[in-house]
Amino acid sequence: MSTLIVMLDGAADERIPQFGNKTPLQAVHKRFIDAIASEGRLGHTEAKGYTHLFMLHLLGGSDIDVPRGVVEALGYGIDINEDDICYRLSPATIHGNRLEWEYQLICEQDAKLRLLAQKHVRSIQSLNPRMLFYCQGKGILTVRSDTIEDLPAPPAPASLKRADFGQLDPFIQGMHSENGGMVAMPWGGGRLPKDADRDPLDIARRLVFFSKSPSVLGVAAYFGLEGHEVSNYHEGLKAALPRLAKGDVFLHIEETDDISHKRSPEKKLTMLQDIDRLLIQNQKRMEGHRVAFVIDHGTSSLNGEHIIMPVPFALGQAKKGMKATRSFCENNEDFVPLSALLETLLE
Repeated sequence: MSTLIVMLDGAADERIPQFGNKTPLQAVHKRFIDAIASEGRLGHTEAKGYTHLFMLHLLGGSDIDVPRGVVEALGYGIDINEDDICYRLSPATIHGNRLEWEYQLICEQDAKLRLLAQKHVRSIQSLNPRMLFYCQGKGILTVRSDTIEDLPAPPAPASLKRADFGQLDPFIQGMHSENGGMVAMPWGGGRLPKDADRDPLDIARRLVFFSKSPSVLGVAAYFGLEGHEVSNYHEGLKAALPRLAKGDVFLHIEETDDISHKRSPEKKLTMLQDIDRLLIQNQKRMEGHRVAFVIDHGTSSLNGEHIIMPVPFALGQAKKGMKATRSFCENNEDFVPLSALLETLLE
């Protein structure tokens, strides 16, 4: 019996007034997900502020600090030298001393931002920059320097001063001056830790990972585990299910976090319904196997910010005639430390 672990990134939330003061997970009708929670085990674990920190702890069994930029560079197979500093790039708009992160770029904005970044990265050529974009103005920047710039990190807005940008100031200010304040903002910078223990938990070696996120794929690469990039959760489930016949699979659904950052509780609820509907359509392919659901952190669909809160997990066997008698949602039942969660799901 293999196990499919589905991580619903940022799916936990706060109570939403228009949902009768329920969270989206509490308000949504999700027959398959709730049936798994009803048939098996329902509990909660610790959240982390970012997906990569949750994954490093889950797979490594303890707190492991690897910078976000490094994780994403690993996720895209970028060769990292010991003197490289890796940053994540995210679209943001700077007005005066206030920075706000952008989550709803249209194609024209994305294209313009990439062109301006390519133009102004030449202003920091002394740092030997390398840059790669992947979607919606997101990307990776590596430089060679003795200084790691301490820059604001999403999703919360930030107050800043011009001096905050340090060596990257010409790159950021160049985009800012030509693009109405919108920039590809570096953050999460750091180096690949030297002499770090990169051995995962033995049980983690059984997993094959499917995700559209370089954060999850980068953590898998950090531990030397097999990972496959997919374009969305529909493609992810389609690719993951055939592997379930051979062994345990980890499917990361990033879109539940993305939609939360867009501050639309209704769209978040609709997406959760669609994910459950997709699982129901594929239920026969999962029957005879175990299915688990985990969440890495909460994300408010009211203000778009991450929430550090108890996050639910569920584990049960997929089988005919399952009935939903309790809800997979935020709860205070059956606490399992994050360091022990993977063994709990794959025991």
